[in-house]
Amino acid sequence: MTHSNDPFETMFRLFAQTQREMMDDNLGRRMDDDSRRRMADSPGYRADRPAASTRSVDHRQHGIDTNLHVDETDDGYAVMVDLPGFERDDLAVRFEDGVLSIQGESTVAAETSDGARRHSRRVTERVTVPEPVMDDDITATYHNGVLEITLPRADDASDSNRIEIE
Repeated sequence: MTHSNDPFETMFRLFAQTQREMMDDNLGRRMDDDSRRRMADSPGYRADRPAASTRSVDHRQHGIDTNLHVDETDDGYAVMVDLPGFERDDLAVRFEDGVLSIQGESTVAAETSDGARRHSRRVTERVTVPEPVMDDDITATYHNGVLEITLPRADDASDSNRIEIE
C-alpha cells in the first residue's frame, strides 16, 4: 500500500466509510422516523405546507453530503446549504416551476510524489417551494462555504429566474 502525501485523502476515505455505514437500511429508516418526529415538534412546522427537499449526490470519487436547512419565515423561505470546498463560481442556483435547484461542481488537480491526482466533486440539491415566491427578488450569498438563499413570498411569480450568487 502506498501512502499519499495528500492530507485530505484519509479524511475523504473516512467520510465515505461513515456515509456507507449510515446508509444501512435499518439505521436509515430509524433516522427518517426520528427526523419526522423532531420536525413535527419544531416551532413553525406546518404539515399542510412543508417544503420538500430531494437530494441527488454524484459520488465521483468521494461522497459529498451537504447540510441543507429550509426555514419558513414571515416573509417567505430561507435556505442554507453547507458547501465547503466549493468556490462561488463552482455553484449555480436556479428557480423554476416552484423548484429551487442548487448545483455545484469542482475539480482539483494536484501533483504528488507518486503521481498526479484529481478530485472531482459534484452535488445537486432541489427544494420544492409550496407557494409562489417573488422570483425577481430571490437573493443568494456564498461566504465561508455556506450558501444562503432568501425566497420572498408573492401572490404571483413567473416560472423561471437565474439567481446570481454574491
